[in-house]
Amino acid sequence: MVRFFGEELRRSGSRRSSVQRPFIVNYVGRKPLINVFYVSGIGVIGAGLITYLIIDTHNLFWEEELKNGQVIFPLRWIMRVLWLHKSVIENLNKLREWRGETIEDIPTRSGLQHVTNQEIRKSLISFFSEKIDEIKNTLKFFEVKEKELKPTVSTLKYRYVAEGVSEDSISRIINEIKKELIIDDDVIRWFLAALKAGRNVILVGKPGVGKTILAKRVTELLRYKPIIAVANAHWSRYDVIGGMMLRGGEVMWKSGWLFIALVEHLKCKKENLGCRGAYLIIDEVNRADVDKAFGDFFTIFAGIEPSEWIIPEALINEVRSYTVRDQYGEELLKFIDNGDLRYIKNVGYQVPSDFRVICTLNYVDIRNLFILGEAFVRRFARILIDYPSDIDKELETLFHRASREFSSDIVNKFRNDAKKYLKELIEELRKIERLPFGPAYVYSLIRTALAYMSLNPNERPINALKIALDTSLTLSILWDDELRNNVRGIIDKVLRV
Repeated sequence: MVRFFGEELRRSGSRRSSVQRPFIVNYVGRKPLINVFYVSGIGVIGAGLITYLIIDTHNLFWEEELKNGQVIFPLRWIMRVLWLHKSVIENLNKLREWRGETIEDIPTRSGLQHVTNQEIRKSLISFFSEKIDEIKNTLKFFEVKEKELKPTVSTLKYRYVAEGVSEDSISRIINEIKKELIIDDDVIRWFLAALKAGRNVILVGKPGVGKTILAKRVTELLRYKPIIAVANAHWSRYDVIGGMMLRGGEVMWKSGWLFIALVEHLKCKKENLGCRGAYLIIDEVNRADVDKAFGDFFTIFAGIEPSEWIIPEALINEVRSYTVRDQYGEELLKFIDNGDLRYIKNVGYQVPSDFRVICTLNYVDIRNLFILGEAFVRRFARILIDYPSDIDKELETLFHRASREFSSDIVNKFRNDAKKYLKELIEELRKIERLPFGPAYVYSLIRTALAYMSLNPNERPINALKIALDTSLTLSILWDDELRNNVRGIIDKVLRV
């Protein structure tokens, strides 16, 4: 790895870098981390921009790790490829045809090695400055690869319409969602399309952008019952699937969230409860140790197609082996015995094709959280929910929402005097990668300021905004001095009036 323009990876040599829990750093700074691809005997064949650094002490990856059964190289990274040698692009599957180039003064290194030598940096900058056309061709090459996925996109749209959901009903759902949430139309549309196309979904984004509410409201508007579970680090197979529980000295079966949601799904379909089924919503799924909690989940949801979702017969037999079972265990067996789940001989019982699992994942302050491995993630469609693209529109929506709670005079006074400062605060604070400052946080800020003005009618809106900032921006224990100083510096600069 080469850091072109200086600035060490924050605290790379501190004790924090040796933390034994896995974490992800989404590093988007002013100084890029560039990874150069070197092959022994061939030379430099490419380079990429590192977008994530991962400390993973749980998942085995390298051959030595698989052989020894433990993580040996916990530092891993994900990158965006910017340049590949022409021979690599033209011979992706023919490694013997690959050719490389030599960069003067570059020593052979492996892993992430921070280069500080100014002569080496000059050589690197000179080398890549001459590769502009090849960089453009590389980016174009990956654009072509992405376009090859478009038939899948059209298939999603076709299946979505084929299931009887009209464009009018799609628009209605989007309009209903946008009464509560500030989320771009395309994000909602793709979420709907993924669900209707038979995919389980992970909604990814920073805290406060509306992931959980979106999952719940879409589920309800599609006329399914939301079953919401909040994951935590103590989750195990017992929480997801179920297992043994002692009650009054008696051993019994206790169902986990997946079986609870499946039973609720079948009850909705069978008992005319005003819903078409149920969806399981797992909030903050990255707080769980996936390897520990979701082993049977992997087995049940073996592929991305609903036809591949099978509850193993052995798992149902496990439930039957208990003479005492909770309500959901009893009801699940009744549905199975009544033939409500299709039986595949010597294999198991098919999960209803319209059942879905929706997860939410936060990616801020995730140093103390668990990493979702590829085995888990590939079973889901991943949809990113970013900050709203139009801050003016976001603020007008939030002010309109506030007018339902506060007098129009107070709302208008605050809007007229404080909006430009609030807009600048949002723009600047959202540049801090580790700081969550989504619409939910902004609305909390607005409500706090308006509540203070309601109690103090003569207070200047700018002072109410300052007080709201002091009480609304959580000084989390995960904040360090750098983050705290950055936030305070922005507030002082913007509100110096």
